[in-house]
Amino acid sequence: AATQGNVTAQYMTGRLYAALSYNVAAVKWYTKAAEQECPEAQYELGVCYEAGDGVGKDEAKAAELYRKAAEQGNAQAQTNLGSMYDVGIGVEQDRKQAVPWIRKAADQGYAKAQFALGQKYYHGVGVAKDYQQTLDWYHKAAEQGHLDALMSIGMMYANGEGVPQDAQQAIGWFNKAVEKGDVEVLNQLITMYRVGYRIPKDLEQAAVWARMAADQGDAFGQSILGEMYANGEGVRPDLKQAISWIRKAAEQGARSAQYQLGVMYLQGRGIPQDYLQAYAWISVAVANGYNEYEAADGYKTDYAIRSRELAAARLTPRLLTEAQALSHRYFKDYPPKK
Repeated sequence: AATQGNVTAQYMTGRLYAALSYNVAAVKWYTKAAEQECPEAQYELGVCYEAGDGVGKDEAKAAELYRKAAEQGNAQAQTNLGSMYDVGIGVEQDRKQAVPWIRKAADQGYAKAQFALGQKYYHGVGVAKDYQQTLDWYHKAAEQGHLDALMSIGMMYANGEGVPQDAQQAIGWFNKAVEKGDVEVLNQLITMYRVGYRIPKDLEQAAVWARMAADQGDAFGQSILGEMYANGEGVRPDLKQAISWIRKAAEQGARSAQYQLGVMYLQGRGIPQDYLQAYAWISVAVANGYNEYEAADGYKTDYAIRSRELAAARLTPRLLTEAQALSHRYFKDYPPKK
């Protein structure tokens, strides 16, 4: 049917090729359907031109295709066209012109547009700043499970923006985001609560999120939970728990945890002092990319290299050779997290 000019068949053939990552073929069929004014094909072809998938990158052409689809009521194209006006990609930047297109899509119930419109009102970009409008649009998107909307409502409750400040309401919304999302949502929450990023600092709640992530086998959550037990952040100090969680993360290739485990062996902190193990774990952390910029205090001194030198200085030549061999084995067994 596609070869006989059936527009729906042409569009669906394009979708099939795109799903198989045959982007050049997908562009061919999207083009045929777009020439017959199929808005879905115009939108998909616009995405191809914007990203340069299967065709030379051409943002102005993408904007032209989005406009054609948007004028036929395609909500995704309306949102993308609005976004292009917002940042000046493919069209001259015009944030006031962005709003009507995003609103058209939001009014059709498109969650991505509803969240984007809420952000416009939150930041006062292209519209007057209005927290009530922000919340209204965030709620519409959240009802469809939009993760960023769920997180943003939680942050508004945490900070008392447009609503009375309410830590429990904030946690309730964040929990909804966790249920809808993956462990990366938990990782965001751990960082936000632990350092006070965009919300009030709360170490006890950070530890709760870290435990949830750690229990799911997430290396970041395990590493942070271990650090929190080691330092008594939001939990009672417990070096046994600290070592257990840091080791789990280290064996998953988390280089920060590998370094922390090495240092704990070096210091004999919560674990029998063992310079051979210290050298091996710190070496694998360095080999996996741990460096001075990841040091907690932010100074540029390469603490990892210095700590490894301290461990090496305590080893006999024979034990140093063993430590080097062990570090090679660890590097093979515990490669870095991608």
